[in-house]
Amino acid sequence: MNRTLLIIIGVVMALVLIAVWVYLLFFNQPGGGDDNFADLNFANTDREVVDDTSPTFSEEEALVEVSDDSVLKQLTTEPVIGFQEVAATASSTPVVYYLKPGTGHMMSIDLETGEEERVSGTTIPNASRGVISITGQLVLIQAGQGHQAELLLGELSSSSEELKLTTLSETVLDFTITTNNELLYLEGDGGYTTIKQYQPETKTTKTILTIPFAETAITWGNEVGGVHYIYPKASGQLEGYLYQVANGKFSRLPVAGYGLTAYGTADYVIISRQLTGRYQSAIFNRTLDQTKPLEMALLPEKCVLENTKSSFVCADSTTALKTDMPDLWYEGGVSYVDNFWRIDTASSSASLLLDTKKESGRELDIINLVTGQNSGDIYFQNKNDQALWLYQISR
Repeated sequence: MNRTLLIIIGVVMALVLIAVWVYLLFFNQPGGGDDNFADLNFANTDREVVDDTSPTFSEEEALVEVSDDSVLKQLTTEPVIGFQEVAATASSTPVVYYLKPGTGHMMSIDLETGEEERVSGTTIPNASRGVISITGQLVLIQAGQGHQAELLLGELSSSSEELKLTTLSETVLDFTITTNNELLYLEGDGGYTTIKQYQPETKTTKTILTIPFAETAITWGNEVGGVHYIYPKASGQLEGYLYQVANGKFSRLPVAGYGLTAYGTADYVIISRQLTGRYQSAIFNRTLDQTKPLEMALLPEKCVLENTKSSFVCADSTTALKTDMPDLWYEGGVSYVDNFWRIDTASSSASLLLDTKKESGRELDIINLVTGQNSGDIYFQNKNDQALWLYQISR
């Protein structure tokens, strides 16, 4: 067989193979054009384009049921980064506002109908945490994480769903909006932390106090001139001390311990710490300057003051807290199934209010408790998925 014939046969075979490949590629797709590439992990480019200015929701999106008789209701199925009960008047039906992670969009839920609407569509990239005023007109949102996090003030207009944004800090650690709509934030600066107040009316910033250590946790009071509690960031390996800021003055209180955390009012403070090899809790009576042990160990971060102001409501598990608390819980090394308890400040006693797993069928590791200013009910998040819940304690 000569060389020319071999070349002709090779070319013919190549053309046949190319023809077969083209047929399979473009004409043999009974299951749909994307099936041939299903295993190649190409990104799906057929995306639904969402109008970011529209406050409506897809009909396929399931609304959370809020009209049942349960005292424990799940308000969102997705994570939130901040929330607040808002009511036009003391007698009007309250709604709850919440903030979405990543965008900072502010939504509202009608607590009677479950209807959900968008309050603000202003996008704040990397929104990770926020607080909303009780009027719903002001919002503080943290963008980013860590010591380089940026703090933004958003002011809501009555004529638009867009927020007017002002940058307050680029090194924010913590922040709050008081019941009097006062804006407070904690700012890190090298080896110090500073409490500052921002006044939207005059667009001025005032330094309240500089604290001589860097890793700081704070429990905010209800107003600028109230009592704020400060302690070094808790660790079971380090001894912590409790301080107060009142009327711009910084003073140490007679409370200390390894892994110290605290939550309280001007009169009573719930504290937890490592003592004699165990994680223990107590109530510090400010008037008597006395500390009385609690009959249960709990995390003060899981407590909130009742509207009656005579007792605390705390979330706590029947599981004994380990000796390496609170580090283990902070790091996500352990999750709890919490129930609601009432802590009587006078007697330092605890009484069970609600078995949450029996009521909801869910395991709730409860965090970020907030008391509704009008209803007195308690809003909180499940640490496991950051969804928003409501405990109607007033019923």
